[in-house]
Amino acid sequence: MLGWGALALVVLAAVLFGLKQCKPGASGPSSLGATVEDLKRQNQKLEQDIVQKRNQRSPWTCVPEPPKPPEPPASVPEPPASKPEPPASKPLPPVSKPKPVPPVLTEDQKKVRDRGGKEGKLEVILSWAGLHDLDLYVTCPSGEKIWAKALSACGGQLDIDANGSGNPKVTDPVEHVAFGQPPRGKYRVEVANCERAGTPDPFRLSVVYEGKVIRQLAGMSPVTDANHSFCGRPALVLEFTIPP
Repeated sequence: MLGWGALALVVLAAVLFGLKQCKPGASGPSSLGATVEDLKRQNQKLEQDIVQKRNQRSPWTCVPEPPKPPEPPASVPEPPASKPEPPASKPLPPVSKPKPVPPVLTEDQKKVRDRGGKEGKLEVILSWAGLHDLDLYVTCPSGEKIWAKALSACGGQLDIDANGSGNPKVTDPVEHVAFGQPPRGKYRVEVANCERAGTPDPFRLSVVYEGKVIRQLAGMSPVTDANHSFCGRPALVLEFTIPP
């Protein structure tokens, strides 16, 4: 719209400049007046056109677009829900080595312990029932013999002698030979009946090595000669080897 006013001023300046260049002639004043009047009319018409253009919107007028609604703020993703940490496990106590289980004692072993018999790496136990006197003989690999008249030899000892001369009589007697460190080799076990005109008596013989019964058997004692002054001849009952 301001372009029309500027154009009119340019045209008016050009006309006035042209008039200054013209020489005076016979028709100078009248033609000049006509020209000025024409310019005034044209100027008025231009001003009217300018006003009219102001009141009208040109089809080419740029209509500003309505402002866009503000974009919603970018949503910040929520952090994933953290899983609850499991409670700290308590350190496990150190695994202790299992204690060795003591072997279960047999009835004869219990009798030996109750009556003061010593525990040994090798033990020989003779048990029987009744008031008769039986004797236990153990022969070592060296040939030495342990019995009532020789209580110790080759590292072994007869520490329980039951129902013998000078000993109180019991109805459930045991005799016991123990070795702390038994010599290696073959052992012989014999049983004798020391009752005059005695009758055979049932007995049980047990061999215990390192706390475990490795041999056990039942037998009958030999018959004693009525004229025998002390004990009958011992009878061989068992042979075994150490280590088994």
